[in-house]
Amino acid sequence: SEETTNTHIVSAFNISDFYSTQESLQWQITPSECSGIDYDMLRRQDLPILLYDECLLYQDDLEDCGEVDFEAKLRVMPNCWFLLNKMHLRVDGAIVRSREIRLFHKFV
Repeated sequence: SEETTNTHIVSAFNISDFYSTQESLQWQITPSECSGIDYDMLRRQDLPILLYDECLLYQDDLEDCGEVDFEAKLRVMPNCWFLLNKMHLRVDGAIVRSREIRLFHKFV
């Protein structure tokens, strides 16, 4: 007679590196006095926005197991540019992740 074994299938949609899955790590968010992004310059309404564009770089329904999308938004002003990358991942019954990367450059 054959024995039936229950096999747990691990989804490849939510694989993380070793360090992001450590339960022993205690992350602490602390406010920074200087993030490197000049938000006051970005809020200035007297400076025109020379270019603004947003682009959906990737989107998938993960074989009906959730969804993932990755988008970028770019703003160029006379004295700086700002890029916002956003990734959202949802795997049904497993995980929800949202990551944002902000890049800023002030022209000299």
